[in-house]
Amino acid sequence: MNVAQMPVIIKKAVSGDIDSYIKLYGAVYKSMYKIAFIALTDEEQAAGAVRLTAINSFGELKRAKITDNGGFVEFMIKQLCNTIRSIYKTEGIKKGSGEISNAPNLTEALTHLSGMERLSLAVSTVCNSDNEHTSQLCGYAKDTVGICLTNAEVQLNSYFSKHLN
Repeated sequence: MNVAQMPVIIKKAVSGDIDSYIKLYGAVYKSMYKIAFIALTDEEQAAGAVRLTAINSFGELKRAKITDNGGFVEFMIKQLCNTIRSIYKTEGIKKGSGEISNAPNLTEALTHLSGMERLSLAVSTVCNSDNEHTSQLCGYAKDTVGICLTNAEVQLNSYFSKHLN
């Protein structure tokens, strides 16, 4: 699939063509999983969030009025953020399944952050977006994202300083 084909594939997907949707989804699922794993810190929960988002997003695609590749990516990230926020409310956040040792471990470090901090950090990092764009994707206020990212940085620095000294 090349860039020139994207508008045609998007148009077909929006009109309900599942094969076109699968092609588009194939271009974003790895980034979606990275965001979900950072935000949820549990492989099963992350995979479930991505799977649920993929299923639910197909039905929402028609209403999204997407016309380009960037619009599709943003749509999917927003849908994933909605799914993750819903998981925070209904299931809570599972702790990572690995054993925790005295060695620094990113998954363990992430468990010290709130859900909002992890989701903001995940979207900001994986999408390489500024606070304003991250807030649009996550559905949080711009100031909230800024505070979440600052808190995440301070807490992660503290965690790694403690475990590396």
